[in-house]
Amino acid sequence: MLGDPRDYHCGEAYRKAMGLNLKERSSGKHKGRLKITRRGPSVVRKWLYFAAMRATQDPDVRRWYEAKKAKDGDRGKGALIGVTRKLALALYAVAVRGEPFQPWRLFPGRSQARRSLQKRQGAA
Repeated sequence: MLGDPRDYHCGEAYRKAMGLNLKERSSGKHKGRLKITRRGPSVVRKWLYFAAMRATQDPDVRRWYEAKKAKDGDRGKGALIGVTRKLALALYAVAVRGEPFQPWRLFPGRSQARRSLQKRQGAA
């Protein structure tokens, strides 16, 4: 629906084409809340959202998701949108740079996979 990811100059532009970039929404009712713009094709956001729900089952992603959810006052939808936004950047990296998809690389923190990778690199 978005064309070839290599046609975009960066991952952020690809994410913006999906309608997943953030925009501040302010009015009399809402004050300075960030929302996604939803300007791209909705079917792309739908399937990425489903992929984000599946990704939260991974322990490395789950830790970040739970921490974000707790920070936002137990509102899980915002945390799930955060995972979706990160997956959009991962899709770009996989398609353009040919990097393998590794969920632990998307989220900050010290995961078991990251520690084992660092041990292997240190031993080499």
